[in-house]
Amino acid sequence: MKIEITLHTHFTTVTIEFTLPKHFTTVTIEFTLPKHFTTVAIEFTLHTHFTTVTIEFTLHKHFTTVTIEFTLHKHFTTVTIECILQKYFTTVTIEFTLHKHFTTMTI
Repeated sequence: MKIEITLHTHFTTVTIEFTLPKHFTTVTIEFTLPKHFTTVAIEFTLHTHFTTVTIEFTLHKHFTTVTIEFTLHKHFTTVTIECILQKYFTTVTIEFTLHKHFTTMTI
């Protein structure tokens, strides 16, 4: 799964929330940041029956792109992405490569 977001200079926050079934095994988040990027905070708790993860980050005015890639177990069923956008937000592109058992996505 690959998520690419292009952000306007006045974009401030984005929240990504998703719920995962008990058989979920691995998530990898990779992103490349431009020189003016200032802070990112990623908080999540993992257990045998991992259920939720919330990623929140505040972006500097010169922030331009973020790419998030993660691989999902065959029993992954649902992902929800919620974004709070300011009036100057311009573009978001979301591309998904899904496993054969992926069933539902809500944006």
